[in-house]
Amino acid sequence: MLPAFFASVGSILVNATRIINTVVIAIKAIQVIANTIMAVCKELGLIENKDINVEELGSKALAAEEEGIKPENFETYEAYVKEIEKFEVDPTKAESWSEEEKATRGTIVTTGLLLEKYGPVVADVIVELSKRPDFFTTDRVKLYLDLASDQQIDIQQISRYLNGDIKNFNELRTINDVMLEIETKLNPHLTTEEKQQNINEQKAQQQ
Repeated sequence: MLPAFFASVGSILVNATRIINTVVIAIKAIQVIANTIMAVCKELGLIENKDINVEELGSKALAAEEEGIKPENFETYEAYVKEIEKFEVDPTKAESWSEEEKATRGTIVTTGLLLEKYGPVVADVIVELSKRPDFFTTDRVKLYLDLASDQQIDIQQISRYLNGDIKNFNELRTINDVMLEIETKLNPHLTTEEKQQNINEQKAQQQ
């Protein structure tokens, strides 16, 4: 079933394209986010072929599009991607696109899967991933997506906190406590001081 916030299956690809193109312009390198987004999709079971890489997926999507295989022809975006995964690409044809073009399209495809599952919050999480790729590991991205889509956290508020844009003490403490809870779920073996250090290191990047 198509989520209420998307008018059509085709609109998911449009939104995914806009998100990735905006982020790539900012960071100048698709690989900063490509592999993590792909890994998230594989762990969620949204990509069935565990051996496929983002460039291969992008190549399949580009070639399939030329054959008229597009999201709007499917009931769900996930069904479209399953068809893309099965699509066979002539090796010579695949060479007509650069690695960056294939990686970009592959990341657009995987971002669309996350949009269909989680909704608009995906955009904010990917922006944070692009700014802090070492911090936003596969497990951390998954957890932030789960919490944000359930409205348990506000990604934009967390971003403002990490960027040093929040000055109110009570608000600072509240957001920090939320992030500590997230770190506890991810790394229960760490001490509170170690978890706080993980958070502080992300704040220090903006100073």
